[in-house]
Amino acid sequence: MLEKLLYLQGVGSEFINCAGQSIAIPAPARRALLAQMAPQLFDGQQRLLAQPAEQQIQRLDAQQWQQPLPAWQHSEQHQPNLEIYLPEHTPVEGELLLQLEQQPSPQSQQRFSLQQFPRHNNGEYYLGQQRYLRWQLDCTALQLPCGYHQIQLLLPQGQFDGQWVITPAHAYHGAPARAWGLLLSLYTLRSDANWGIGDFGDLRRLCRWSAKYGVDYIQLNPLHALEPSQPQQCSPYRPSDRSFLNPLYIDISQVSGYRACQLQFSGRRWQQPLQQLRQAQWLDYPAISALKLAALEQLYQHFCSHQLKLTSAAAQQFTAFVAAGGTALQRFAQQQGKGLIGTQADPQFHCFLQYVAEQQLAQCHASALAAGMRIGLVRDLAVGVAPDGAETSASQAPFCPHSSIGAPPDPFAPQGQNWGLAPFDPVALKQQHFRHFIELLRANMRHCGALRLDHIMALNRLWWWADPEQGGYVHYPQNTMLALLCLESQRHGCSVIGEDLGTVPPELAGALQQAQVVRNELLYFFYQDGQFRDPNHCKSNAQMMLANHDVAPLAGWWQGRDLQLRREIGLLSDNEFAPARLQRQQQKADLLRWLGIDGDIEQPWQRQWLIQLLATVAAGNARFIGVQLVDVCAETESVNVPGTWRQYRNWQRRMTLSLAQLEQQHHHTMAALQRAAEQGFSRGQG
Repeated sequence: MLEKLLYLQGVGSEFINCAGQSIAIPAPARRALLAQMAPQLFDGQQRLLAQPAEQQIQRLDAQQWQQPLPAWQHSEQHQPNLEIYLPEHTPVEGELLLQLEQQPSPQSQQRFSLQQFPRHNNGEYYLGQQRYLRWQLDCTALQLPCGYHQIQLLLPQGQFDGQWVITPAHAYHGAPARAWGLLLSLYTLRSDANWGIGDFGDLRRLCRWSAKYGVDYIQLNPLHALEPSQPQQCSPYRPSDRSFLNPLYIDISQVSGYRACQLQFSGRRWQQPLQQLRQAQWLDYPAISALKLAALEQLYQHFCSHQLKLTSAAAQQFTAFVAAGGTALQRFAQQQGKGLIGTQADPQFHCFLQYVAEQQLAQCHASALAAGMRIGLVRDLAVGVAPDGAETSASQAPFCPHSSIGAPPDPFAPQGQNWGLAPFDPVALKQQHFRHFIELLRANMRHCGALRLDHIMALNRLWWWADPEQGGYVHYPQNTMLALLCLESQRHGCSVIGEDLGTVPPELAGALQQAQVVRNELLYFFYQDGQFRDPNHCKSNAQMMLANHDVAPLAGWWQGRDLQLRREIGLLSDNEFAPARLQRQQQKADLLRWLGIDGDIEQPWQRQWLIQLLATVAAGNARFIGVQLVDVCAETESVNVPGTWRQYRNWQRRMTLSLAQLEQQHHHTMAALQRAAEQGFSRGQG
């Protein structure tokens, strides 16, 4: 009984680690994971309760065979098979009523006889003495469009309703064949216009400037909403709710009513702390949040006081926005107001912030396309959420908020990684017909040309921690989740980039390739057996990142600044530092050799090396190439050190140069990068 429950709940028994070894997940860890997912199955001494366990097996296994038509199912468009379940010897006779999503009126309902469809039996189940059969009806002749369709099954024993989702074979693939773009942590941007943190105004400016140099996309950090009452919790990968935006990215100067309040904002009360925030080397999130929310509060009050005078413009648009947001927006706004006081505790204030942020993000993407980018913005969807955030607090949210996800032990992190994020409950996700997952994709595919999925291995499995010492993999319905991802991708005209750095199950790797999901490569990991690999040996349909937010910038890597930092904060001992530094020296020599450069590894990092690096990679088979903006400026300090929390101020570093200085000092670099990319692409095999 226990093993069957573990299987039905998706708790894995073994996995292949990064060294290719088969690792068995200990029985106590698997049992503990089951208790996290279904605590009602155990007593106070963690003993399995027989009757609740049998009832759970009935719900998860036997029940589906007793229902002729599943309440929800999906098929690929090229092979639309409809599944029905019937007791043995029951004839497959009756009618199918089909209501296409695109034709919702009752008059458009189509009626078919079940006998007109070819069928075969592909499963059986015994419940007591009764044998049930699963039939697949081949509905290819219907030529169904993709979408969320409603069906009714009319049988002699009754009428049964369900939803039939028809999905495409692959994700949207309308982006250019080859392209290069900038990777950007938006909060790091400096300007004389922002309020101490990079904002959508800075992003619009960067889009217009970088597009002049052939940049086709700007890939951003997650823009998800954080918890305003806990501004020190600033990781973009630990959001409160992934369906909504962080209002700290709002460009204050572009909010309705700013001109009327501009004189007030020019006073000493505002300008003194604002100038300090603009000049600081690190982001002071509590101070930024306090000042910026206070300014947004002033603008909201001005908006409210003028609403009666606005017969068209913002008042009507805002009302429509709130109505469209429905209960999800209201729930989120109420959660955001908790822990705050005055106007900032008002849910309507937080609806207003989402209204403004959504508008400004849309303007950024439109500006990028208008400036000539072929992809525009690339958004980022975090793999999990804060366990006490707004997303997990929603009614019937399909999460296990008392569980935490991460990664198993490996040479990079011998103790494993615990990210402190709440995972989806795979059983609840399926029982709720994946509604939350679908809505999450829709929210994040707006106002962008592509969506990056952080740790896309989560479509297949996630490492859950049963306790601080042991964990195991929990599996997810990969085929269904990937099919829904492709459907929403096609609907939004939004390409998909899957961050698949790490141990990727073979069945997922093949499925991603077939679904035309762009996969990831990282230059630092493109090193094998003492040499950098041939640039034509990237994964098929891949984005090569020269560096990203989880590793040192190129100039910092070159000078070993990341190794020094790890020693300073206790992640490398003195005994470990010396061989790591020697290994880095060898890698530096190997990099110059790979680039065909006759250089000295003791030299500082050279701008020309970045240009040659882009040219070399562009001549390979990578489809997209991502260059960090901090690498254009030759920054050396990391924005994040994985595996740390208190030891380093992750997600708080700002760029050294302002946008104005970037434009003045690095236009030649950008022009050279453009030539390198274009020449490399023209020679390459991608």
